[in-house]
Amino acid sequence: MKKICDKQSAAFAAGIDAVVPVSRRGLEPLHALCSKSCLPMIRERVEKGGLKIAGCFNSLRAREVPVTEMERFCDLDTVLLNVNTEEYLTGAERLLAARR
Repeated sequence: MKKICDKQSAAFAAGIDAVVPVSRRGLEPLHALCSKSCLPMIRERVEKGGLKIAGCFNSLRAREVPVTEMERFCDLDTVLLNVNTEEYLTGAERLLAARR
């Protein structure tokens, strides 16, 4: 994990605002690393009712990285579980229960 964090830190030093993993489903904003310079934009978006952070990345200097860079550090099927709806949550609970 340190290698990933070192890469992200280098990106911030190079003027990148955010580093966003991309899977076959698209952007994975919950796993994005954002510099402090993103806070005003994110705050403004939330105050206007925009609750999806993914919409911010178009306006930022964002670096997209394939989630495969995370594979050797974590189980992507577990880490990238979507639990935004009751249906997805139920599916995630079943998957995790089966692994116990």
